[in-house]
Amino acid sequence: MKYKLSQSQIKIFVVILMSLGHVGHFIAPKTIWGEAFDIASQLTGVVMAYFIFEGYYHTRSLKRYVLRLTLCGIAAQIGLYLLGEERLNVCFSFVICLGILYVLNNESLGTAVKILLLLALFLASIMCEGEFLYPIFVSLLFFYKRNQINLLTAFIGAACVSFIWNFSAVVYYSLIRNIVYRGYGLECFLVFLIHAFGGFLLVSYAYDGDRVHNKSTSLFSKYFFYLFYPIQFVVIYFLSVLPIR
Repeated sequence: MKYKLSQSQIKIFVVILMSLGHVGHFIAPKTIWGEAFDIASQLTGVVMAYFIFEGYYHTRSLKRYVLRLTLCGIAAQIGLYLLGEERLNVCFSFVICLGILYVLNNESLGTAVKILLLLALFLASIMCEGEFLYPIFVSLLFFYKRNQINLLTAFIGAACVSFIWNFSAVVYYSLIRNIVYRGYGLECFLVFLIHAFGGFLLVSYAYDGDRVHNKSTSLFSKYFFYLFYPIQFVVIYFLSVLPIR
């Protein structure tokens, strides 16, 4: 690719996708365009998780990084609660990802302690958006070492686990409730392709490896997501309760 994008530019792109997905999910969940936006927005999570992985190694203060994500998650949860969503949002998933990276990189911890801590973090991720997808992804990225094959393996491996988990859940609930979820198999497969290959292609071929192109925009790049993410849910809530939709 002749022209590549900085991290901040890619963030803006995937955040727009995310917002369209949330609009589709909460305002028009059973329409074709709503489902299309919802599926396309799945690219956002894995790309942001990759940047979380990068952020772990670039941040000046891991504690402040975790605090920013936690406060953003708490603020966003208010809007999600208004929209009827009880599952913890992706910010908490990313906090868990940072915890996993901390454990994997901490050489002072014994093997048994690491296993117990990682198990606890993976179990906690079940309550969050994405479930196992992002924790497994960053765990595989731990072995990335700037190798493209390892990077592709991380994307595909995490996507496979997510696909199996989601599809198994649909089969389970179909048997319990005796309901046929038509088209969900295709949806799961499309999401798998986005997770496995969409994220890899964007990170490998469109990303230039720089956090920003213009240093004067570094503050905007750093705090844009933290401000936009919770605000969008409040806006979507008011749009969802308008009498004319």
